[in-house]
Amino acid sequence: MRDRPDLRVVGPNEREGKDGSIATLIADLEIAHGHIVEARAEAAACPGDELELSDLGDALLVADAAVQKALRHAHRAKR
Repeated sequence: MRDRPDLRVVGPNEREGKDGSIATLIADLEIAHGHIVEARAEAAACPGDELELSDLGDALLVADAAVQKALRHAHRAKR
C-alpha cells in the first residue's frame, strides 16, 4: 500500500455563521484535486473491464479539468 498525503479536515467552525473565504475555497479545491488524483491512481490499478475503467478514467479527467479551472478562477478572484 502506498503512502497517501494528509488531507485537511474541515473544522467544525469553518462553515456555520461565517462569511465565505476565498482562501478556504482555494484550500478546499486543492483538496478536491488531491482526491481526484488519488482516484485516478486507484482506477488505473483496478482490475476489471477495460472499457468501463476507460470511461471512469475519462470522467476523472473531466473532473480534474473542472477543479483546475475552478482553482484558476479562484486564484484570479483572490487578487
